Amino acid sequence: MSHQVTSVTFEINAQSHKDGVFSIPAEVCKILGDLKNDDQVNLVVQSTSGDQLFAGKKALASGKEIYGADLKDLIKAGQRIRVTVSIP
Repeated sequence: MSHQVTSVTFEINAQSHKDGVFSIPAEVCKILGDLKNDDQVNLVVQSTSGDQLFAGKKALASGKEIYGADLKDLIKAGQRIRVTVSIP
């Protein structure tokens, strides 16, 4: 029987150098079908206490980074976040 994982939830620290930037770990990209830069993913980003910070679609940037002006005020540099990433 064939199967495909379509969603993964993980915790990670946002990058420490700039607000609103975090990466999708390489292991997660592999689990979801070897995601590449510019691939679109659905995201739900929460604080570790469960408050929703962002929900929407983003493209993976260089280094599997996620960022954008819409995330800058929501995710602080170094903040621990819980991310659910899924393939559309």
